[in-house]
Amino acid sequence: MRVIAGRFKYTPLMSPKNNDIRPTTDRIKEDIFNILMPFYRTDGVFLDLFCGTGAIGIEAVSRGFAMAELVDSSRTALELAGKNVARTRHEELFRLVRSEASSYLVATANRYDIIFMDAPYDYADTDRLCDIIVKRDLLKDGGILVVERSSREKQPECALELYRVKKYSATAVYYFVKPRKEEAEE
Repeated sequence: MRVIAGRFKYTPLMSPKNNDIRPTTDRIKEDIFNILMPFYRTDGVFLDLFCGTGAIGIEAVSRGFAMAELVDSSRTALELAGKNVARTRHEELFRLVRSEASSYLVATANRYDIIFMDAPYDYADTDRLCDIIVKRDLLKDGGILVVERSSREKQPECALELYRVKKYSATAVYYFVKPRKEEAEE
């Protein structure tokens, strides 16, 4: 596992020692960031819920985001993410938080340019998390919510505009956009 592109390109990242954490494959990670390219902001804030190894949030900062918040309820996952963040030698660009996802979304005062959500495949509350994100207005105008889940699961229900769906053999990635105010008024 490694950082694919940007200022941390080729930085090796530590992989989990067991199957409790399911990292996004490099192929899917590259596709995700190619699709997200129009949404990049050099002053942007990226939220990686269920961060696991931290690889997605690290990739976001490597590719130009100002900072990433990495959230996971697992102590093991957050320790691994912290070790991977340390490999960038830019720990100040990351904020690691140990919290259950819905608790974090309910409590945070921040707003994000991109929220990436890759819950465990058996996680049942994805739709509820999408609802919290919309009701609390956690995405900035023009922001995007990316939901990665098993391709066997149904599309998440979300009040945001579906921008794109990309399916792989075992994985599906859904991209939901919050329209900019001027687009919404047209």
